[in-house]
Amino acid sequence: MGKIKLILISLTLLGLSVSSANAAIYHVDRFVGTNLISGYIETDGAIGVLGAHNIIDWAFDIRVPYGIWEDTFVFPTLDSCDQPGGPTGAYSCGIGASTGDLSMQGTALTATPQQLLWDFTQVLPAPDYYSFLYFNGLVNNQLASLSWCLSSRAGGFGACDGSPGEGIITRGQLLGLSGYVAEVVPIAQISPVPIPAAGWLFGTALIGLVGFSKRRKAA
Repeated sequence: MGKIKLILISLTLLGLSVSSANAAIYHVDRFVGTNLISGYIETDGAIGVLGAHNIIDWAFDIRVPYGIWEDTFVFPTLDSCDQPGGPTGAYSCGIGASTGDLSMQGTALTATPQQLLWDFTQVLPAPDYYSFLYFNGLVNNQLASLSWCLSSRAGGFGACDGSPGEGIITRGQLLGLSGYVAEVVPIAQISPVPIPAAGWLFGTALIGLVGFSKRRKAA
């Protein structure tokens, strides 16, 4: 009976390990204009074209250079971020799924086992015209929005405040834009994931089971 119970426990742990390994976490570390975005996008593990329903979590830190965008429209947003450490510092603005949302149109986002890719060349039929992906966040849980936008090109226009490419937007104003118009660009990379703890437990349990069986035979 003890052997059967041990096998059942091991199989349960292995099942938990497999189910938790289905999700994929892609790490973001890139510049949009002079603004650095770092963080992660977690998907349900699907490979190929992704929709908004495939993205289950996300969080980013957006670093905006100090002293460049402090006009009357932008400053109220930046003022709610962590303050820079001097004239050469940067505002550090955190946004995420817990306080924000995402909006998406088209099929320009695809996943491989190693990367998330955005197709800036995709043009949609009227009346949509271009694909876009917005990660919209409230900065430090305050009523100040900050967004990371990706948009394909359609007739010279796009969804990033009217522009194609990749941009950071606050209060309807671009803080920076990378003007991709004819490229498929990797926007996030997956990191090697160690064997889940449940997998190690399963292996340990099997080793223990083998040892237990040998001791019983020796007795």
